[in-house]
Amino acid sequence: MATVRKQGSVCMIDDDNLVGQQIGNYRLKGVIARGAYGSVYLGQHWLFKDELAVAVKLLHARISGKEKREQFMREASLLRRLKHPSILPLIDAGMHQGIPYLVTVYASGGSLRDLLQEQKEQPLPLDKAMWILMHLGDALNYAHRQHVVHRDLKPENILFGSEGEVYLADFGLALALESTQTGYVGSQGTPLYMAPEQFEGLISPKSDQYAFACLAYELLTGRRPFIPLSQGWESIWYHHTHVAPTPPTQFNPAIPAHIEQALLRAMAKDRAERFSSMAALLEAFKPPATPTQSSPISRLRTRLARDQAVVSTPDAHPPEEVQSDETQEKQTGIHPAAQEKQTGIYWAARPSVQEKQTGVHHASNPIELAVNAAELLDQTSDEYRKQGHAFRDAGVYDRALEAYGQAIQLDPNNPLAYYGQAKIYWEQKRYKEAIQAYDRIIRLQPNDPFFYALKGNALYELGRYVEALNAYDQALALKQDNASWHARRASILHALKRPVEALHSYDLAIALKPDEAYYYGCKGDILSELKHEDEAMRMYARAVELDPRESWHRQHKSFIRREEY
Repeated sequence: MATVRKQGSVCMIDDDNLVGQQIGNYRLKGVIARGAYGSVYLGQHWLFKDELAVAVKLLHARISGKEKREQFMREASLLRRLKHPSILPLIDAGMHQGIPYLVTVYASGGSLRDLLQEQKEQPLPLDKAMWILMHLGDALNYAHRQHVVHRDLKPENILFGSEGEVYLADFGLALALESTQTGYVGSQGTPLYMAPEQFEGLISPKSDQYAFACLAYELLTGRRPFIPLSQGWESIWYHHTHVAPTPPTQFNPAIPAHIEQALLRAMAKDRAERFSSMAALLEAFKPPATPTQSSPISRLRTRLARDQAVVSTPDAHPPEEVQSDETQEKQTGIHPAAQEKQTGIYWAARPSVQEKQTGVHHASNPIELAVNAAELLDQTSDEYRKQGHAFRDAGVYDRALEAYGQAIQLDPNNPLAYYGQAKIYWEQKRYKEAIQAYDRIIRLQPNDPFFYALKGNALYELGRYVEALNAYDQALALKQDNASWHARRASILHALKRPVEALHSYDLAIALKPDEAYYYGCKGDILSELKHEDEAMRMYARAVELDPRESWHRQHKSFIRREEY
């Protein structure tokens, strides 16, 4: 039983003896961490023993009064609606003897603070630091678009999952503190990472942007931007308000100039001088375009007409595999039309079913077109690539791969040639080689989410589920509104025997595409495995309502029979 002590007008909770007790539906198994405002416990559902462990956070302050309780519940409901791959999911919230508590997914990989301590004041490798920062920044950008400000960014609030997932945590802390009346919330936070205006009680998304830049500075240099002689509030406030940070390249010359400039701008004392949004800051993190590496796919979109002149005719039919877009989307997580729209890779000239059977194109044999192209045009990288497309469409894969190889030899930065290779490797189930091709495209187009997803599909086929999950996390960090990718991520989590997280991913997919019966059916399958029969029956019923599929009818009827008996 927790004991209560008075601190001013607030009831503070001493929760040293809560291990073994039940909070809501969760029995506390041990202490994960303690802080100034609350303690975090490892929890297990008291009834569903097969559910994954969770983290239960109890605030130290007791909430009194109906209005404050209702406010806390409204804020908890708001936070539960934050659905993003890099925001620690809120599972439940409630009151225990007046003590507010939050239940989240348990991130067993430790915190960013743990990682920084392991570094012993040395910077993280640039690619690893940017990987963490891009996930964190994308989560903040999403939250800001939902009109939620974190207010307390610090390494302790960045957590890692068992497979390296990056989670932003403790969104609810500042909001919950407001309900406890422990102080003016605007001034709450961790001084070492607080924006100058936050010391005066002014909060906005730009305050989070400043704290994010302080974190980025520490990851990239191994030290905080300010190291005052005294750790007192006034001394730290003075440095954030009046002292300019040392350019980070003085501590780590490997930091690219454009990243240094972005960090220093985000740490401007006057918030009006910072970026307009987190999205603008993340955009500034991208390397500046150069004539040799600027957006190869974008440049090649303008050559589409020339491509089609080589291997296309006006009455070309869509290929056999594109005639079942819905099936392909469910198998790969990517709708062909969406993929082509985003990447600029079009295959309008592929032969129809009849053409594949006869080997004769409407205008002429595609192999003949490829050979003629080689004879009539200069043998540039693009012309070899066009040959590769024509040979591949005709099913002559060895010649196609040879042509793509010649294109790449002439121009190692030709992403469409690598994509042509990957298509063939995928069709031939040569997934390892497909992954290598996707990796080359990703190096050329690091901000195109579709190739991360395609790589994830190939990794999944090889049973490399952890890597597949990481690939989909990268895709969703760049584009979080793709329902198919959330569903594919859920299937990977299911394969990893992480059903609770899989259910959460299906929830995200359903939120984005509520009329897709397939998602409800898959969610029903997981709930059935977990013996949550009532919930599973509801999912199957919804799937049947949207799409009278025989397999779901069988599942639904089997549950109805159980209810009858």
